[in-house]
Amino acid sequence: MPPMSLLRVLYPCAREVGVSEMELLAIRDGDLSALKDTTGCFSDCVAGKINALIDGIFHPDVILERLSRVLKEDQALAVMEKCTGRQGDGECQITGMVFECIIETVLGITLD
Repeated sequence: MPPMSLLRVLYPCAREVGVSEMELLAIRDGDLSALKDTTGCFSDCVAGKINALIDGIFHPDVILERLSRVLKEDQALAVMEKCTGRQGDGECQITGMVFECIIETVLGITLD
C-alpha cells in the first residue's frame, strides 16, 4: 500500500481524471492498472501537486528528491537517468512516460 502522504496526492488526482471509487480502492492496495487509460493526465496532476510540474515545465530534481526518500541515492539516480528523457509536451503528456518508467523500474509493475 502506498504511504499515506502519497495517497493524499493520488486520490484527488485519480478523481480528477475520472477513476471510480472501486478503482481508487485498488490503487490504495497497490493495483495501479486502473490508471492505464489516464496515465498522462494522472501523472501530470501528481507532478503538479508535488511541484515537479510547474507551468508546464518538468522538474526532474523534485522526483529525484522524492525517490531518494525511498531508495538509496545511487538507485534513485539510476532510475532518473533511465526515465527522465521520456517526458513529452502538451497537456496530459509531459510526465506520463516518465512515471510509467519509474513505476515499472522501481516496482516492477506495468500499466498494460
